[in-house]
Amino acid sequence: MSDLVLPIGTGATWSLELKYVLRSWDKYYEDLGKVFLVGNIGKIKDKYPWLKKVVIVDCDDPFSMNKDGNIIRKVIKVIDTQELSDPFIRASDDQYLLKKTDSFPPMYSVDILKKPREWFNKGSRWKNRLKRTCRILFVKNKPTFNYDVHFPLETGHDFKRIMETYPYTKSIGYTINTLYFNNSLTEHVKAGEIREMIEIPVRDEEEIKEKLKGKTFLCYSGKAGDAALTPELKKVIMNKFKKKSKFER
Repeated sequence: MSDLVLPIGTGATWSLELKYVLRSWDKYYEDLGKVFLVGNIGKIKDKYPWLKKVVIVDCDDPFSMNKDGNIIRKVIKVIDTQELSDPFIRASDDQYLLKKTDSFPPMYSVDILKKPREWFNKGSRWKNRLKRTCRILFVKNKPTFNYDVHFPLETGHDFKRIMETYPYTKSIGYTINTLYFNNSLTEHVKAGEIREMIEIPVRDEEEIKEKLKGKTFLCYSGKAGDAALTPELKKVIMNKFKKKSKFER
């Protein structure tokens, strides 16, 4: 069985988000082992009093400009418990399973070096972090595939060793998956159309349902206070996962 690691931050605007994410895992991943939630233990317990049968690992977020650095610290903290399966699955608390899944192989979207300069010029801190990651990988003669694809990926305990060879706590840091998998993998597989990433708010339930057909994963943009997480999208999610999970009191 594979354990699941979910780093918990402070950005979620929907109080029920984690509940429905865990329902999706309970429903569609039969080989799920332990679930580790890692973040501020007091805030997690206060915000989610309904939780049960999860392991909560206490870890703060010391970096205000380096979100991935905070996540890297959290994953290492869980590895250090020596209770985590190897490999394990790392996901985010806004990534849903949409159908039965038995594996989470690492897959990339594009080769970052082939991205046009104009794409980076429409900057964001995340794009700058990705560009910074590409640069250090290139200098170290590593591949430069973008593995920050926003769906769950199987990860090994070599994560800690690899990450600690890079100054991931400095400045805006590096993108977590792109840095790790370009160091850990010898073969690289391009992702197909398995994920629905909703970035622009959709206010028609039927349109949302159509977008989700045939997809394995759902996620949405956290920009503008989770603007993409419309009431209609929430309703689709809630209707899909009506049954309580084993992680609820």
